Amino acid sequence: MTMRIRPAELRDLIFIVELGSGSFPYIENPFEFFLRRIKESHVFVAVEGGEVIGFVDVELQGEKGVVEGIAVKEEYRGLGVGKRLLSVALAFLAYLGVKRVRLMTLEENIPARRLYESMGFKVKERNGRVLWYEREIRQ
Repeated sequence: MTMRIRPAELRDLIFIVELGSGSFPYIENPFEFFLRRIKESHVFVAVEGGEVIGFVDVELQGEKGVVEGIAVKEEYRGLGVGKRLLSVALAFLAYLGVKRVRLMTLEENIPARRLYESMGFKVKERNGRVLWYEREIRQ
């Protein structure tokens, strides 16, 4: 696989909406939502053969970084795409001087939990089925 990761551009919007709608079905008006995320936060896409196969959405909240979303096309799951996207997000946050990063997932999302825990994230908060993970970023 010759995947590369780069900052998202407006031309990626339709692919991000498609992927994001499938991964986050609770988002209302996904076109508007992801357009705003591309413009106002930091979205990186994984591209394979000219096709967007995944994305990660990161923002700053005070002194913390927050991974707002990560999604990978179903046929590319389990191939390290999510790990590469998350690694790029962490490196970007470290570059910005962020010391801690947070993300959340549902308790039943075992593949995501495995990924996050393999990358040093620990559960810091539980709200029903929602798990909030955190980890430090070493500079």
